[in-house]
Amino acid sequence: MYVFRQLLAVFFFCASIYLIFDLFARGFSVFVLAGSILSYLAAYYIWPKHDKEQESAWLQVAEVIVELPFRLIASLLRGLGRAVSGKSGPDFDIDL
Repeated sequence: MYVFRQLLAVFFFCASIYLIFDLFARGFSVFVLAGSILSYLAAYYIWPKHDKEQESAWLQVAEVIVELPFRLIASLLRGLGRAVSGKSGPDFDIDL
């Protein structure tokens, strides 16, 4: 079941990459954009969270590649939320 979930996540990741390519090659479509986002999310949530010590180096690289778009988007949204709410951390004033 573990290997099946990895293969399914890689399939969804490849499908989302194709849909992103399709957005640029054939023109913008809201449905294709929604499909690519849903494919990325499916790849992230389907990828099994398991013991890292038993995995090979190739599986760790594949996991980083699959999770990278989700982590970048999540970091972007968190940073945007902090900027809007004003909780961006310590505020330093420099008087010249």
